[in-house]
Amino acid sequence: MSRPGGFFGFIAGGLVGVGLLPSLMTLAVMCGLIEGIYQGWQRYGSLGAAIGGLIGAIIAVVVVMLPVMVTHFVMVLRGIDPLVDAGGKEE
Repeated sequence: MSRPGGFFGFIAGGLVGVGLLPSLMTLAVMCGLIEGIYQGWQRYGSLGAAIGGLIGAIIAVVVVMLPVMVTHFVMVLRGIDPLVDAGGKEE
């Protein structure tokens, strides 16, 4: 169910003007946090939920946010900034 949720999250974010990179990073951290809490609760109870949520968020940061940040850095170095509105140039 997380795959359709992620897809619709990207579509909804694009419709209201949120960029793809911030949407992806937020989605990844929330999914890691929620999955960590869920798995920790099932295996070890409330202490497992607390520790699992923290570990899930950290893993999401490492697995998703760092590569996205490096990709954004490389795009900026090449003169492309995906966070800037290309259609809103003033003359």
